[in-house]
Amino acid sequence: IGSMAHECTCDKQGRISLTPKLLEHAGISDRAVLLGAVTTIQVWNPEDWAQREMESEAGLDVIQAIQERGDDLTDILNRAVQT
Repeated sequence: IGSMAHECTCDKQGRISLTPKLLEHAGISDRAVLLGAVTTIQVWNPEDWAQREMESEAGLDVIQAIQERGDDLTDILNRAVQT
């Protein structure tokens, strides 16, 4: 899963540099979407991200359902993936 992971540092202006191999793998040419997850970020092609992005309302519904019925977590997640 993490075979394409890459550790990088920011330059003096706070920019990161992606290798040509990573840009090609992600299908990025001129625009990118950055997604943060505490200590990591993911860099996506905007069109690819739009296809995978879960609608905000659907995500909130899943969180609420998990809180209300934690014992049915597998069923809840399966329904969320199918929508």
